[in-house]
Amino acid sequence: MANLGELFDQNLIKDYLNGTTIRGMTPEFSSLFIQFVLEQNPATYFISFKKEEDAYKYYLSCLNNNQELFLYYPSLKKDFRVPGFSIESERYREEAIVKLGSAGRSFCCIGTIESFSAKSLSAEHVAESESLELKIGDDADRDNIGRKLASWGYEKNHTVLDPGSFALRGDILDIYPIYFRDPVRILFDYDKVSLVSVFNPTTQLKTGALTKLYIKKTRSVDSQAIDNISLTSATNPEYFINIELDESGLSHVWLPSLSERTLNIKSIEFGDKNQSKRMSFVKKLCKNKTVFLVGRENEKLVTQDLFDDATWVDGHIHRGFYSDDTSVVVVSLSQLLNSAALIEK
Repeated sequence: MANLGELFDQNLIKDYLNGTTIRGMTPEFSSLFIQFVLEQNPATYFISFKKEEDAYKYYLSCLNNNQELFLYYPSLKKDFRVPGFSIESERYREEAIVKLGSAGRSFCCIGTIESFSAKSLSAEHVAESESLELKIGDDADRDNIGRKLASWGYEKNHTVLDPGSFALRGDILDIYPIYFRDPVRILFDYDKVSLVSVFNPTTQLKTGALTKLYIKKTRSVDSQAIDNISLTSATNPEYFINIELDESGLSHVWLPSLSERTLNIKSIEFGDKNQSKRMSFVKKLCKNKTVFLVGRENEKLVTQDLFDDATWVDGHIHRGFYSDDTSVVVVSLSQLLNSAALIEK
């Protein structure tokens, strides 16, 4: 997220990357902080929680700010009761495995101690495998692509409704990759790719445009195989951070930890205040402080004249926060306007 260099000073980033445990954060501060760290120091980061539910909530919080940097790797257990989660968990896992295997890319993978350490992957599953890349303007043979997908175990249907299927109708090829939330449609102009888009499988309507499609062959996993390895062993992340939650807030804990810093970040809480009282409360809180406004474009239009000299940041956080130590206030416009909503991927 841009424009946050004043909030996260370089000494804090340097100490963190050198193994300093950071305590006294709110979840919102933490999610912005780890994104800023990734942008400043591209690498592979694993963020480990004790509980699956806490990991998933943190993932959604991070996803609201950047949908490209963050991955989620749940365990194979079926006792985490979120509607449709057993199906989604397989997609999350496949997405993490495929993207973490991509050379030269930076990601933060969020999971649990159990999910990262469980030996649930075969060496074959994470090894370099076949891939398919289709870019606008590429020459491509639709029949050859269909045969490749079939050899990977994709089921050919008239329409694609479930992950792991494809459909070929004239100049249209629909593919539903196993680790995608929605399927992808490729339009051909004779033997040349002319359009790549994401669409809703129920309505068949386009929901987004892509410049290319890249997918890799995935394999079913035998969780009982004796030669299984963990995701940590398979990907060897450069940084592995444990998250602790207690009465002091959220902590990023290194093991071993060379030193500790406590930030004393506090959440902005409105209680049952109406919008007028929220505005008054925030203006008083922001007086003589450095102010960041985090929100979407429509929220900016409503509030742009209310705060002088504030820095606008495009994004979403559930709650704002502030620090008396650094004289910084970060305002969540969705919280201020009572319009908070989480993105799900």
